[in-house]
Amino acid sequence: MTSAQRLGRMSVLRKRGVASILAAMCASRIAAGMIPFGLITYFASKNDFASAGFSSTIFMIAVSLSGPVKSRIIQNYSPSVIIVSMAIVSSISFCLCIASSFYLHSTIFAFLLIALGAISAPPTGAVVRSAWNQISGSPSEKKFLHSIDSVMEEAVFALTPILTSIIWVSIGPQWGVPLGSIAGFIGSYIVVQVGKNSDAKKLFSINRKQSQIEQNESCGNRGINSFRLYFSLKSVGLLLPSLGIGISIGTLTIVLPAWASSYTKSQAISGVILGVISLSGAISASCGDRLSPYKADERKKIIYYGVPLTVSLFLFSIADNIFTEVLSAIMFGYGMTPIFVSSYMLVSALYNEEFHTELNASLGAAFNIGSGCSTAVVGSFIREIPINILLLLLALVAFFLCVVAPWVGLRSVHDAEVAR
Repeated sequence: MTSAQRLGRMSVLRKRGVASILAAMCASRIAAGMIPFGLITYFASKNDFASAGFSSTIFMIAVSLSGPVKSRIIQNYSPSVIIVSMAIVSSISFCLCIASSFYLHSTIFAFLLIALGAISAPPTGAVVRSAWNQISGSPSEKKFLHSIDSVMEEAVFALTPILTSIIWVSIGPQWGVPLGSIAGFIGSYIVVQVGKNSDAKKLFSINRKQSQIEQNESCGNRGINSFRLYFSLKSVGLLLPSLGIGISIGTLTIVLPAWASSYTKSQAISGVILGVISLSGAISASCGDRLSPYKADERKKIIYYGVPLTVSLFLFSIADNIFTEVLSAIMFGYGMTPIFVSSYMLVSALYNEEFHTELNASLGAAFNIGSGCSTAVVGSFIREIPINILLLLLALVAFFLCVVAPWVGLRSVHDAEVAR
């Protein structure tokens, strides 16, 4: 990296609100990392793998199905009120869900509270991704902001499984979800307060009356626009890699504790392996385009990074020692995070600004749907199907979703044609 590039990146970080938003998002994302893994560790500690899978599934699906709708509401109204209100309801719900299971021994009531907490969880990350599009003054600045955001996101996700495991073995598995939800509320509140005074203040302070007028004028076209938005060939090619990564992470979240029970002395080591995935992803994204032979073609980058991700799952399937597991985790993370960065770059390149927040949320929704469904399926069948067979099937699914799908769906996309 040249000195001019370093100065350019530092100038981006010095823009009003950028550094503060990045820092606040670290706290907000603690919830996204600790809550799903905390739910799994809580139920897994009671050897209830089915409930572990279903609790995570309820969380992921509820977040996913409500995410684009919440993002659309936030984009049309004031995030300063809606995000904070959502965060309060979500935090209280998650605290109560663990209390109901731990003290009242009511799993069904806990599931209902998980659903409420997930539905009300604010899509703060999607809003921030849209903020980068407003703050950036050039494609290179936009790429840098999305990359540094992804690096910090994966750094947080690298720490949250480890932190959850530490909480598990120190004060008990029941504390992971409540502490994570409280951190999420604090982070979302700070993001909103900082955002209102940042260079993206227009995004965080929308005039309600004008927004309502615009919403009424466009409601007639919303149905057809939504259909084209999600079911066009380019959207399918864009969203399926995130779905594939979600399926992979969800499966690994259930399989790794079971693997650790067979090959190590503690299930908690599974949190460390998941942390290695995120840490590797953060390092890979921080290297930018230096690790990819395709410097300007985001479609080819998605396909390129999908290959090592698929290979890593094959290695997971044959691993019988901690060294191979860690090596597989490093390879998985190497491919995972750059796929997300390229996907966010394609959102801003392929779609109108009015759809950015919704599409950013949809990328997260695709991940969450994949993760939630896979945890439910794998949690139900892990005692009947050998772990290595499950991981081999997972490798095939990941190859189709992360390599074949973007190759077909985005085959007509070229950065030179879509750059704006």
